[in-house]
Amino acid sequence: MASITEEKQQLRRQVRAQLAALSPQALRAGDDALFARFLALPQVEQARTLFLFWGMPGREPETGR
Repeated sequence: MASITEEKQQLRRQVRAQLAALSPQALRAGDDALFARFLALPQVEQARTLFLFWGMPGREPETGR
């Protein structure tokens, strides 16, 4: 039986492989949808300050825009 750590590593490999198989257009469309939903949250619309991060290229949503 695999440990939790091994299961997480396998899941990460699967997700990375799926992301690598997507076209740049598909990745951008996904990022656009994610950010549109985020920006539409009432908490975000009402916030005076946001703490954000810069995503790692190729591994996380593209946050540079």
